Amino acid sequence: MNDTTPTVTEVRTALIKETAGFYDRRRPYHHAMRNAPKGDPNYGALFDAYEGLVGAGCYAETLATVLRIVAERHPETAADLASLIHDVMENGNDGLDGANDDVWPLAETPAAVAR
Repeated sequence: MNDTTPTVTEVRTALIKETAGFYDRRRPYHHAMRNAPKGDPNYGALFDAYEGLVGAGCYAETLATVLRIVAERHPETAADLASLIHDVMENGNDGLDGANDDVWPLAETPAAVAR
């Protein structure tokens, strides 16, 4: 992927490669869970790892799909989103600081946390 101005296709391809990687990495956890004896104290950790990798793969594939749809309807917006996603993929979520400040308080209310 180009480090300066990635195309929407480059970002989508990187996301799908990540999806495939997450799904490959989840297999040993799935196998271990299926073969764990009843009451295995490691089962929870195996499940958490499995669930995290599956979730990450789903989110990466969802982002790739959203980029495709947006690119078909609003190419300039898709390019902006691809740039943002690329930045997060390369540097972590520091570039998102403040972007969701309006909804964090809603998610952190006691009623929301209980869900």
